[in-house]
Amino acid sequence: MDHIHITKRVSDPAFPIIALELDAESAQELLSTVAEFLLRQGWVTFEFKQALLQRETRFPTGLQLVSGSLALPHTDAQYCLRNGLVVVRNKSLLSFYRMDDPSQTIFTRFIVTLIIAYPDQQVKILARLSQIFADPKFVSAMNQDLTADALARVVENLL
Repeated sequence: MDHIHITKRVSDPAFPIIALELDAESAQELLSTVAEFLLRQGWVTFEFKQALLQRETRFPTGLQLVSGSLALPHTDAQYCLRNGLVVVRNKSLLSFYRMDDPSQTIFTRFIVTLIIAYPDQQVKILARLSQIFADPKFVSAMNQDLTADALARVVENLL
């Protein structure tokens, strides 16, 4: 698809971050595009895409933050071949069901896809990301509508 623009790949061998600018028309299209990109990069298995889409349906990942919102899609470690993050800024707002109240939706342009190959690390990484999402530097970056690249650098500096 010609609407994927890789704006930065942060070179941390232990936990790389990829930043993408996308122009998806739905959350499902965005998640499919990210999954297909990760498969081509060798980060995930072929089954990752279906697992990611199914998990988002069963366990929504939309997060309403103090100021702004984002989605944190992820799936089981068995579909991931390495650890990392994909920070996405979509051209337009997309609807995601909320993690804390699946009957409610959030609208966001920012999606952080978590790729965790080792299940024992998932809780620790999710906890750290929760702290980052509450950090004023991250919230400010989101509210400034920075590029995916700039937001990825904020996340990298706060990790």
